[in-house]
Amino acid sequence: MLFKIILLCHSLLRWLILGGLLYTSGRALYNLITGVQPTVFQIKVARLTQHLILMATVIGILVYMYSPLVHDFLQHTQPGNKEANFFDWIHPLAMLMLPLLTSGAMFILRSSKTNDYTQYVLMRYFGVAFMLAVVSIPWPVLDLVHRPLIRI
Repeated sequence: MLFKIILLCHSLLRWLILGGLLYTSGRALYNLITGVQPTVFQIKVARLTQHLILMATVIGILVYMYSPLVHDFLQHTQPGNKEANFFDWIHPLAMLMLPLLTSGAMFILRSSKTNDYTQYVLMRYFGVAFMLAVVSIPWPVLDLVHRPLIRI
């Protein structure tokens, strides 16, 4: 029962993270084009997204370590299996890179002198993090893996 709750939290955090990454990078691009100053709300959403990514990473590591399904699946599949390759190294590696990208962006923002540079860093780092997250999520429409959009 506890494992299902952790898995549900991990799945729900995915949508919050995607929304936060998309908002932060999209708003930064819009602000760069129009010359608008970054808002306090935009920086708070970026920080919240960074914290949600860290939480999802910790929960994902717990899911990966304690899931009997993952252990059984990885031990009894052949090395050429697409789904095994995805959950064996593609998904974990990509998701471990997300906290590094967003934490690096927030660290750079602390020493940012200009508003344009702040927007540029947010657009670039959070945009790359968004693309990486979208590519490494097990979407049900892909031929690579078969997972539901929301787990209940």
